[in-house]
Amino acid sequence: MKNLAFALLCLSSVFLLVACEAPQAEGDADVIVVGGGIAGLAATLELARGGARVLVVEANSVAGGHAVLAGGFALVGTPLQESKGIEDSPDLAFADLMRWGETNDPAWTRAYVENSREQVHDFLVDLGVEFKVIIPTPEHSVPRFHFTQGKAVHAIVPMLREALRHPNVGLAVNTKAIDLIVDDSGVVGVVVQNTRTSETRELRAPAVLIATGGFQSNLDKVRATWPDDVPQPERLLVGSGYFALGAGFDLAQSAGAALTHLDRHVTFTNGIPDPRDPQNRRALVTSNDQAVWINLKGQRFVNETASEKEKLPFVLAQEPATYWAIFDADGKRALRVRDATWLNAETVDNDIVNNASITKIAQTIEDLAEKTGLPSDRLKASIDRYNVLVEAGEDVDFGRFKSDDRRRPQKIVTAPFYAMQFYPVTRKNMGGIAIDSAGRAVDGKGNRVPGLYAAGEVTGVAGINGSYGMSGTFLGPSVYTGRVSGRGVLEDLARRPDWPAEVLVIDNPARPAIEWANQGQITDLMSSNVDWMTVLDDERAGYWHFRKAHKLVQEKGFICTECHSAAFPMAPPATVDVRLAQTQTCTTCH
Repeated sequence: MKNLAFALLCLSSVFLLVACEAPQAEGDADVIVVGGGIAGLAATLELARGGARVLVVEANSVAGGHAVLAGGFALVGTPLQESKGIEDSPDLAFADLMRWGETNDPAWTRAYVENSREQVHDFLVDLGVEFKVIIPTPEHSVPRFHFTQGKAVHAIVPMLREALRHPNVGLAVNTKAIDLIVDDSGVVGVVVQNTRTSETRELRAPAVLIATGGFQSNLDKVRATWPDDVPQPERLLVGSGYFALGAGFDLAQSAGAALTHLDRHVTFTNGIPDPRDPQNRRALVTSNDQAVWINLKGQRFVNETASEKEKLPFVLAQEPATYWAIFDADGKRALRVRDATWLNAETVDNDIVNNASITKIAQTIEDLAEKTGLPSDRLKASIDRYNVLVEAGEDVDFGRFKSDDRRRPQKIVTAPFYAMQFYPVTRKNMGGIAIDSAGRAVDGKGNRVPGLYAAGEVTGVAGINGSYGMSGTFLGPSVYTGRVSGRGVLEDLARRPDWPAEVLVIDNPARPAIEWANQGQITDLMSSNVDWMTVLDDERAGYWHFRKAHKLVQEKGFICTECHSAAFPMAPPATVDVRLAQTQTCTTCH
């Protein structure tokens, strides 16, 4: 048997396929993982440590998925909880999740709460992840929402670095899975397409694991699966990952896998249009705990600080499903906007607060009513009524605050006054590919689809959220289901007569360059004579991340050495060492 030279390393600006001398009978890998987000990386690490040759194909120019912008993990019985005197247990967590989600899969929910400490927390800590903050949330009876030193990118990067260190792991970015290869034995490979050249080819493996995330950035799919008993908003902004288009759902269904509970969506209530989105479709999630929410009739209609589960029905019941968040000069300090790397205090002011298409500003409530189109008398009456309640110390209308609350909002009395129009925002899937307890895809009768596996949001994280999303129960269960599915693949591979496969062990990670596609084009872009503004405004297929990153660099006035160095030169990385150096730059933007 010839060894497989399994080196698949690529920069955000190139496309690379396998460079190998593998007999066709062996295939291109033991497992192809479709999607390099948090679930795909968790599965990859499980598989690689088990001796499998893994090929990760990722449609974006970099791995990590939407999780790099996400928040925290719901974890049970951790050292951080213990250090703060928080008493938690799997039984308590199970009761909380089942109560809040209402329709959770009990077996997967029980498995998660009993294993989140070892299979998620300890797994990540062993990779160097540090959990530093834990906060309470409405759905959990005790605080269990854990954060690293910032966004979840600080968990993603250690996972990616560990995967890259394994000689039996390959990563192909700018590589979109467009079809599954199926024969009489089941799923045996993937047809992939280079997102820059549109070149296609077949990749063969006895196991394919789908971890492509949800479909919440595909409004057609969201609307087609909208719950029948819930009003559908006229305007719905997109608040999910750029690549969350539902490709994995279509792939699985084409091979005979069942899709379950696709009408279970997480929809946020507090989105404003992203002013930098040329299509005016994407959202920035925005909050202000000093604002009141006023519908188009000029009236308050909900407890503004309630949970998303509680607020969403009231927002969707508005005709149309939109409202204005009203605050004053003092309340402006409480404005928070997220979901874009370009956001900072200056850009929030320039692009959002002082952008008349998003924010209306006036010196009186009456003038604010005129600018928003709200009925002046009702708006003034609503603000006056709110101020009376704040003065009295209790919101007897909607229960937002009580007299014994330590922190109550301020009255809205100080000019100028602000109004921002909010809309519902797509976010996450709570349904998806049907899987068994080992992460194997199944059909509508519960029978296995041979060779096909799935993990993460593409499965609705196995029903752990039920019908209502919870804080931290997407990232944590994505890691958990990724590891479970990885072990399921290893169990099935172990039954094959040719297992284990012979894996090429590369002692020196500084292996020689592999032939690159489009290298000349990229080299041209690095020339000092290039008009970068023109290059970055050119929406070439497959360069989404490249453009986003370098536009941010341009805006912030970074010099090249903020990211690039001798270890990571301004050229396509041709060795493991260079790729590892590249991962250290992720937190420059995120």
